[in-house]
Amino acid sequence: MSLTSEPRQPTDRRSEIADYFQGLAFANLFFLFVIVLIGSVVFSFGGRLQAWLLPLAALITLIASPVFSGTWRKAALVAMTFLICHCAAYGISAYLFDGSWDGLAYHQEAILRLAAGWNPWIESAGKYGHGQELWNDCFPKASWIGASAIFIDTGKIEAGKLFHLTLIIAAAAQVAATLLKLTKLKALPVIFLVALAAFNPVSIYQSTTFYVDGMLSSLFTATVAALVLYLFRPQWRSLFAVGFGICLMSNLKFTGLLYAVLILGSGILAIWYLQGFRSALRMAAFSAVTGAVAVLFLGYSPYVRNLREQGNIFYPMYGRNAVDFTEPMRPANVAGKDRITRFLIANFSRSEYVHPPNSTRLKFPFRVYSSEGSACGMADPEAGAFGPLYSGLLLLAAGAALLLLSRRETRQTALVPLLIAGVLLATIFSHTEGWWSRYAPQAWLLPVLVGLACWQMPVRSLRWWLGSAIVVVACANVLFVGYFFARHEWGYTRMMRRSLKEMAAAKQPVNVYLGHFRSLRERLRESGIKFSMSDTKPPTDTNTVWHDIPSVGQAVWSE
Repeated sequence: MSLTSEPRQPTDRRSEIADYFQGLAFANLFFLFVIVLIGSVVFSFGGRLQAWLLPLAALITLIASPVFSGTWRKAALVAMTFLICHCAAYGISAYLFDGSWDGLAYHQEAILRLAAGWNPWIESAGKYGHGQELWNDCFPKASWIGASAIFIDTGKIEAGKLFHLTLIIAAAAQVAATLLKLTKLKALPVIFLVALAAFNPVSIYQSTTFYVDGMLSSLFTATVAALVLYLFRPQWRSLFAVGFGICLMSNLKFTGLLYAVLILGSGILAIWYLQGFRSALRMAAFSAVTGAVAVLFLGYSPYVRNLREQGNIFYPMYGRNAVDFTEPMRPANVAGKDRITRFLIANFSRSEYVHPPNSTRLKFPFRVYSSEGSACGMADPEAGAFGPLYSGLLLLAAGAALLLLSRRETRQTALVPLLIAGVLLATIFSHTEGWWSRYAPQAWLLPVLVGLACWQMPVRSLRWWLGSAIVVVACANVLFVGYFFARHEWGYTRMMRRSLKEMAAAKQPVNVYLGHFRSLRERLRESGIKFSMSDTKPPTDTNTVWHDIPSVGQAVWSE
């Protein structure tokens, strides 16, 4: 891929496969977008989420499939794959439990309150329960609306996590479509690059939680891939995929809105260079409309309400009575440093949880410690969070990028992936917390893009071998993260199911203290457990035997 050369004209077979993947990516993005859109329309009329929302969104997506698939044959294949993916994602998500702090503390709580009738446009979450109102009222809500729609229809709170998996599929499908249409890479290199782009370590270890950073990573990847495809082969499907991705990113997380602005701004400049000023004006108009829909309508709560009530759309991160909620989790040797130094310290350290006053432990790249596997089972490790080999990947990528830029012919061929990597760097350092993987999950794509650039070089050249080394090391890193994540999640789910069986077999109702994790009450209810919930931490100097409920904090029960 090069900004100065014509994109490859694909063969008919290759083009058909690319169109299929593009249609699948579009369907998965469109489905969640429609759920959030309908939910916002309902809220704007003072209503609440209802059981008809999910089937209506699915019906609209299936009816629209011929439009974004091109032919009825492709539409049928895309629709079938779409349904299989969502059914499989539902089964996996419903079975595996979320054991994360944020997932249990406020994400599930927000979902339960939306299902109970909360309308975030006109009222506070506090009307439907107590605790976590600051986050529930003031944070973006797209993932909560999607999960709540699933929960209302299925009665299974954990099933709402399925969008993690379907967005990973969307990212993979869109990257596949872009590579097949714009490069000459054969099938095997495309498969490796697609897998690495989609299976971001953050997406992997958050896939069974209600955290939103993994979803943001998938949306970022899919949106950028769709935008690159639109730049070189302008089609409305690619452009609308960008629009849906931007709308969802902006309403997953505050940083998503910042990234959306930078992505669209970069796209406008690129179109100006490639297609001229008039095309850039059209892209600017599209971006303005997309931004207005994302912020003023889909994001009315929180953006408009935050501005009106707190004076800043990013409250409580900024504005009156702002809260620095990352300060208690910032390692001592990261605090006080500039943005680039923070990033290097965090990613050249051992993979682990590190809270102040402790510091991260720096390590030599490519060295793997046995203790690093435990960090892969958690949703938000502060140090080495992209996996134990990521620091080595950064070194390989930096060396390969310098080699690619050192000669004119290689610089020209590798220009597009390296320019995309430059935009990624701008997004990573656009705020102070880019050192932490959960706030800049797109940093994983840096070595992947350099690997792609190297694989554009002649086979068995030095730069090609460097690209191969990057891909091999990245695959080993993903397998390491995936193995330890799967082992931890399976162990946690089994432990939780044993605990629920013990509670169900005890004399009913059982007494429970859930602490910060009041949302666990739904897990108990779905297991048929009758319980009496106390808001007071039980004393330790009594004859009552309290049993732990598996979680990241104190939650206990007794007969």
